[in-house]
Amino acid sequence: MPANTPLRHRHHRRAASAIEALIGSGRATEAPEALAHYGCDWSRAATPAPAAVAFPQSTAEIQTLVRWANDSGTALVPSGGRTGLSGGAIAAHGEVVLSLERMSRILDFDSTDRIVHCEAGLRTRALQDYAAERDLQYPIDLAAAGSSHIGGNIATNAGGLHVLRHGMTRNQVAGLCVITGAGERLDLDRALLKDNSGAELRQLFIGTEGTLGVVAEAQLRLTSPPPPAATALIALTEVAVLGEAVGALQHHLTLLACEFLDAAAMARALAAANECSAPPSAPGYLLVEYAADDAAVAAWETLSEAPWMPSCQIASSKRQCQRLWRLRESLSPALAPLHPHKWDLSVRPARQASLLAGAERLLQEHFPNGEWLWFGHAADGNLHLNVLPDVAEGAAPSPFAERCQHFEAALFGLLLELNGSASAEHGIGLLRQGWLLRSRSAAELAVLRDLKRLFDPNGVLNPGKLLPATDTEG
Repeated sequence: MPANTPLRHRHHRRAASAIEALIGSGRATEAPEALAHYGCDWSRAATPAPAAVAFPQSTAEIQTLVRWANDSGTALVPSGGRTGLSGGAIAAHGEVVLSLERMSRILDFDSTDRIVHCEAGLRTRALQDYAAERDLQYPIDLAAAGSSHIGGNIATNAGGLHVLRHGMTRNQVAGLCVITGAGERLDLDRALLKDNSGAELRQLFIGTEGTLGVVAEAQLRLTSPPPPAATALIALTEVAVLGEAVGALQHHLTLLACEFLDAAAMARALAAANECSAPPSAPGYLLVEYAADDAAVAAWETLSEAPWMPSCQIASSKRQCQRLWRLRESLSPALAPLHPHKWDLSVRPARQASLLAGAERLLQEHFPNGEWLWFGHAADGNLHLNVLPDVAEGAAPSPFAERCQHFEAALFGLLLELNGSASAEHGIGLLRQGWLLRSRSAAELAVLRDLKRLFDPNGVLNPGKLLPATDTEG
């Protein structure tokens, strides 16, 4: 079958029956409610329209289904918890959704090397709880930890609150078992700290959104639990001091997490958390978690004299600490019903003030009467911009959606000037392909296309994601 065949328009008829003939009764469905549920992700970037949903229960069954997809000309969309915000798990063109939710076992644990071997459908929170029971930690801490799957985290290279200390998901991956788009099984699971024997193939499957292969199993490193920590909420004199403030905090404290909220985000967070005790009014805030060691006491004596910090509230109890973090944690769920248009931006931390200033000028130009807010992971340079639609217009299709497109084009220009990224941790999916095509060189794009053809020659895995379908087909 030629690699340019548009598989997403050639799905196998009566796919559920064909799947059940391969892996067993009750392992596929074409029920409309199931198609709607499994065919979308949190982005709602397109209307779900899969042909069927398959539920493999082993790595061998994934391999069987991928080989069937190649033989029958059926496109597959790998599916985890579907918590992504870029449309990477949407099946909108008659694909078969490959749900891994029934592959949720922990297969082994090496207590010496502190490595967990698990299936891709294990929920992030379940792995965190498993680690905690052994006085260890799985450090990828996501707002969607209760819903997201390990396989999805790996496919998108998920980040979260503690990237500053532990890095992204790829930093925790010791080994993988992957079924490529050609139906080949790759056991990339040596789990060695030192192995200079050629290209590290497992890294190719991390962050490529299921377009090269399906992550079936993973070996993940656990870490020691964090040191005793304290929390502080810091007011900023202006958002222009963000880089200076983060630099000073990192110099004086052992930072574990550092979150930014502008004034609009704080107002929404206070309302969502039902918090009556508001911090002093300020253009922006930093919510920081840091090691509560002896050095921290002296550090605060120095930091208290910083001109960029008019006030600071240090949590004096566990309950107060929880209240402060509830502000950050309640923000995204509170915004979801408002259907904001979101951008997931990343620059070097020192350039965050430049990003905020430049983007604010563009926002004023494109949304002169609009409402927007900023929050995100200040210590690693990842800021989330949310622009709220006018209630009278609705989110899309509308003049608001058109303004978002024009604004995005200008925003991408700013990001290129700052050598930043429009996809810090949410992936490319369907929504950020314009950024990929604009920010990568022709040589880089050619390599990405070649990798797709190498591992998925018939284009059966997640067609139209990451690289546009027409780009990979021609």
